[in-house]
Amino acid sequence: MNGVSERRVALEPIFLLGPAFPGAILGVGYLLAFNNPPLLLTGTTTIIIINCVFRNGAIGEEARISKIGYLSVEIEEASSNSGASTITTFRRLVLPIIFPAFMYGFIYVFMRTMVTLSAMIFLIFPRCMLVLISLMQELMENWE
Repeated sequence: MNGVSERRVALEPIFLLGPAFPGAILGVGYLLAFNNPPLLLTGTTTIIIINCVFRNGAIGEEARISKIGYLSVEIEEASSNSGASTITTFRRLVLPIIFPAFMYGFIYVFMRTMVTLSAMIFLIFPRCMLVLISLMQELMENWE
């Protein structure tokens, strides 16, 4: 198995977990995981960005994997046989092929994240208590 296939086998299931779980389940998981030091991220912008990338990152990953499928091992071997280093092979052969897929994936994740953030800004205000947040507060009070 070549390096590309090994990375695909390792990364693909991780990226596909995001869309597989309902948002409420992930939200509770984030609260439980990031509500205590040393990873106290609850209520910060960082946790929102992590959430959005994890939820939407599968599309970008699948686009990258499909473009890497166009690369054949023979092209990389020919490059190394002609004296090119691994970095040169990546910069001159691999990067031009996967860069459009990377950009499409990035633009997709960015647009979905902006839509989600704008919806959150308009739906949540200081006097508004979401059911999930009040449920988590109740669980945390009873847990201690």
